[in-house]
Amino acid sequence: MKGRRSLWLMGMLLVFALSCGKATETRTEEPAEELSGPSVEFPVDNPADYFPMDVGREWSYLITIGETEPLIYQEVVWPTSTGSVLSSTRGRLALASREGDTFLLELRVKSRAVEQGPLSYPEGVELEILTDDLDFYEDSQQVFWAILTSPRYMTHEVVTFSQYGIRAPTGWPIQEDGFSMRLLFVGEEGVSVGMGEDPADEVMFIGVDTDVPGYEGKALLQFRRTVKEGEPMPGRPRDYLDSGFIENTWFAEGEGLVRLEQRVGGQVSMTWNLLSSE
Repeated sequence: MKGRRSLWLMGMLLVFALSCGKATETRTEEPAEELSGPSVEFPVDNPADYFPMDVGREWSYLITIGETEPLIYQEVVWPTSTGSVLSSTRGRLALASREGDTFLLELRVKSRAVEQGPLSYPEGVELEILTDDLDFYEDSQQVFWAILTSPRYMTHEVVTFSQYGIRAPTGWPIQEDGFSMRLLFVGEEGVSVGMGEDPADEVMFIGVDTDVPGYEGKALLQFRRTVKEGEPMPGRPRDYLDSGFIENTWFAEGEGLVRLEQRVGGQVSMTWNLLSSE
């Protein structure tokens, strides 16, 4: 297992800065979920069976670097005195790594959560990040899963960040801690879910897959996250950091997420494989 090998480059639209971070675009826009596409019957009666979150359950993932560098994308909402600021963040992971290098991510359901950061969804849990070699949750305060069960089953990952931390955009009247909210699982087929009028980050249920490595013959639910290309910051030429990417994820009954494969420009950038779920 390799040690931490992540490097971040940060810039801001309207306010420019360099830090140990990511390329970030800041705009004053409140995100809102949008659903599009034909809705058809979901193939399982109880989607929650594929997203277990009993208190104390732990997951351990082996992350393997692929042919090219993995990327990360995140949108964080920062409440201000006049509304909110949306900070869109792109980052490069494992810059010093080579194809085949491995890292570990371990997380545990810490407790039930009536409130999930700024949300109060019907079901929720707080997570504890035990090991995070690639700093997916760098500088986060709390991590939650927030679940809606009606009119469709949807699981969001909510991450909170301190208003006094290095992620908070400068030059804005930030009044509260920031939070990101990203969909992980939607219990409806043919539905594409994103944030805002022209979402850069969308998730859709693809179908049932019975040919996943290590799970051959077992019916897994497959989802696809699509992140659009970004526009370079003013004064910075377009580079790899602005690339779009896709992430295919597979969920197994009783285990949850068992595999993730990210591709950038058609090349595999990283894969996650479940080591244990207990």
